[in-house]
Amino acid sequence: MTPEVVSRTTNCGSLEVTLVTLRANVIPERKPPTVITSYPVHEAAGVLIGSSVDLTLSEPADPTSITSHSVVARSRKLHADVLGTARLSTQARISFIPLQRYLPYDTIDIKLLGTVLDRSGNSL
Repeated sequence: MTPEVVSRTTNCGSLEVTLVTLRANVIPERKPPTVITSYPVHEAAGVLIGSSVDLTLSEPADPTSITSHSVVARSRKLHADVLGTARLSTQARISFIPLQRYLPYDTIDIKLLGTVLDRSGNSL
């Protein structure tokens, strides 16, 4: 549907009032956000054992969808999740901060869950 403008002029005492109404269909944005960069980069070596992990999304995230449960960090050496907090550090960057240091020579896998939403409500 193309936008339609409807106007109506009425007199209200000595004032002339024009009401304008715009009618249009709004098509919601349906493109889900994606991770476009990470720091440290994938398969990085020599990362400090207390480093946070930053994930940059392709578009701004809904701040209410970012919780400590939004990011899962898993130690390959321990075969267990790494506890930490997740927060939105910029409109499109999620930071995971571990509560304890990683083990030396460990590999940490990071996963964002589908509970992360963009501002239109689309999930990863």
